[in-house]
Amino acid sequence: MTDRAASADAARLRAEVARLTALLADTDEHHHRVRDALIVRGETLEGHVQALESLLDWYADLYEHAPIAYLALDGNGVVREVNLTGASLLGIERLRLIGRPLRLHVVLHDRREFLDHMLRCRRATEPVVTELEIEARRRVVPVQLISRRSAVAGEAGTYFRSAVFDLTERRRAESALRLEHERLSLALITCGAGLFDYSWPAADLTPSERWWQLVGRPPGEPLQGAALWQWFQARIVPDDRAAREDAHARFVAGESTAYDAEFRLLRHDGTPCGCASWAAPPSAAPRATRATSSAC
Repeated sequence: MTDRAASADAARLRAEVARLTALLADTDEHHHRVRDALIVRGETLEGHVQALESLLDWYADLYEHAPIAYLALDGNGVVREVNLTGASLLGIERLRLIGRPLRLHVVLHDRREFLDHMLRCRRATEPVVTELEIEARRRVVPVQLISRRSAVAGEAGTYFRSAVFDLTERRRAESALRLEHERLSLALITCGAGLFDYSWPAADLTPSERWWQLVGRPPGEPLQGAALWQWFQARIVPDDRAAREDAHARFVAGESTAYDAEFRLLRHDGTPCGCASWAAPPSAAPRATRATSSAC
């Protein structure tokens, strides 16, 4: 090999070494960039994981301590999950509830209703609502059971997320309302008055049969809706209209806490009869009020 050939080989070798050195430097720089990107991404993912864990903890706490009893039932109505409120409502330790058929806590005469509820759950995609009674802490509790199919399957297959609402207060209020209605009906029968229920601005009037007997029905087809309202307005004795309309306007505008007006209404034969209207303060929509009128 000549000196010229050796020199050329050395030059090629130096060039290859330089190329490999540059490639190694580029590779090392790329490695550092990838490492830095992975570190940033890892920190971002860690932040997302922490946020997700915090959110899951928040939802778990919300589920556990919600004021409503929540259950997860399988297709046979067996309790697979229950929050603390549900365990408290049923009056039994949560661990003892898991794996236990909920029908065992339903009163005997409503168990068929509960089984029908689960049957409808298996067939329906919309929420299924049933009212029944359960036995809890040696007392009977009326509840409303609302169940819908869960999007996530459990170990036992399809789950049904169920909310259980205690209806004790609602039933007590309904009972008190029925009692008041019976007392009012008895009082009306005793005094011989008739009731006329009406609302604004719908002009929805609902007279009782006794009210019609006192006032007298107009001839022809029975009046309804706006026509009945116009008939009622026209039958008020002209001298009493201004005071009644003023009391109503002040009530609707919120200037008075209650609506109470007395006026005379002309019967079908032209003779006047005394009427009184009253209403409680409007709670939400002052322009949508409802009052009751009596005639005697």
